[in-house]
Amino acid sequence: MLISNWSAVLMATIRLLVVTFPLKAAIYASARRVKVSIGLIYILCIGLQAFFVAISAMFGYSLITELLQYLNPILFNILPMTVCLVLTVMLLIQFGRAHAKTKDLVNQTQLDERAKEQRKLTFTSLLTLAFFIITYLPLVIHELIAIANFNISYLYHTKTHTLNQVTLILQCCNHTGNFFIYIIANSTLRMNFLQRFTKVKAAVGVDSTTPSV
Repeated sequence: MLISNWSAVLMATIRLLVVTFPLKAAIYASARRVKVSIGLIYILCIGLQAFFVAISAMFGYSLITELLQYLNPILFNILPMTVCLVLTVMLLIQFGRAHAKTKDLVNQTQLDERAKEQRKLTFTSLLTLAFFIITYLPLVIHELIAIANFNISYLYHTKTHTLNQVTLILQCCNHTGNFFIYIIANSTLRMNFLQRFTKVKAAVGVDSTTPSV
């Protein structure tokens, strides 16, 4: 469960860089940028795990348990959720920039194609944002109350247990829902992009095989 939240950050990063890939060069995400972003997320996740393993080896499990009581909600719940929110906002900004670039397209056919792409990607973004708010807001509230030391586990043990179960289910819905949103909402767009790439590749191949005089 700890790494699953950072896996959501990884998904959000990929969505930001890859889903916007079919758009024009103004917001083009290079393969190198995608790999670097994914690598940084993995390094962060592994680094956090290595930190706790090193602390427990040096000072014992009693200290790591005490540290986790305070750091776990921040490092593995609130922090990754905040990063996910920032990445989602960045995705919305990317869409806005893409809309602004349509004024450079003078061909009506190009404008129509861009409008279709924008509708699909905006729909994906809104669904993702809705899933994020619905599934993570209860967990954020719960963790903030816990950090504020309201002793909810002592006063309301049954309600706290129920809230923990609900938030866990909502997290699963978030990860699963985002996956299917990406697959379903962008399947047509990605297929169109692959078809265009195949046509360009075929045209380049024909030109390269044309004998020179």
